[in-house]
Amino acid sequence: MPELGTNRPQFVAVNRARLSATPAELQDFLAAAPFNAEGRRRTEAPVVAIPAALPRPNDKESSTQAGFGKILNAIAAEDSELSKRIVTTSPDVTVSTNLGAWVNRRGLWAHTEAEDVFRELKVVSAQLWRKTPRGQHLELGIAENNLFIQLAAMGLSHQLFGARLLPIGTLYDPFIARGLDALNYACYQDARFMIVATPSGVTLAPEGGAHQSIHTPLIGIGQPGLLSYEPAYVDELAVLMRHGLEYMQQDKGGQRLRVGGGSGTTALSPGASAGTARSPAATSMP
Repeated sequence: MPELGTNRPQFVAVNRARLSATPAELQDFLAAAPFNAEGRRRTEAPVVAIPAALPRPNDKESSTQAGFGKILNAIAAEDSELSKRIVTTSPDVTVSTNLGAWVNRRGLWAHTEAEDVFRELKVVSAQLWRKTPRGQHLELGIAENNLFIQLAAMGLSHQLFGARLLPIGTLYDPFIARGLDALNYACYQDARFMIVATPSGVTLAPEGGAHQSIHTPLIGIGQPGLLSYEPAYVDELAVLMRHGLEYMQQDKGGQRLRVGGGSGTTALSPGASAGTARSPAATSMP
């Protein structure tokens, strides 16, 4: 008991009196507390309509990582509510996780306008790094922990501000462990987001042991509130990305895609034609 060993009898008497209150009296007390006096604090936001199928590349051969970038590029080219609500973010791997085309079309976010330094200095680059308050990509630098903190914040925007965002974060699959604490709390807070972990497996093995990801599927499988997939084909990836964008708007959780970076993956799954794709099963449930 809390009062055992105390030398404050008045404290004991007050607490015993509180314990004798009825449930109705306790409810009235809580309702009158300043925290609850203004009413419901959680806001709501309309659901963003997701098309029946996402645009899918028609390449005969493609890695799933390249397919991911092309799918996002096609969405970015549209003037749709979906394209306006997707916000991407990444540590120092924006281009190498195939977000480059998305950034070129949708821009980098910043509080104030900033011209592309590379273009100002006449440095040849395929990337457009112009920053505006209307940009839809947040560049983080080498900071995987910040990535998951950012995804958690954006993934709660519908509840905190009444505006729905569809956050997509990318990082190298081997480095997901750098931000696990933030990922855990993001899921515990019921934030909604999509993680695209790529390259994965031994794709980056020539860069050393630290770039090989063997056990990371267990992280996605074991994390409560997170669905985890590893698509083998680009058509499967398109189905899963569509599912994830719809799923994160439900009262369920987020999605993790483990995407390979090899260059020889067949784009179509066995038995699928250019207009169809089979729907893989999830490897973990919330």
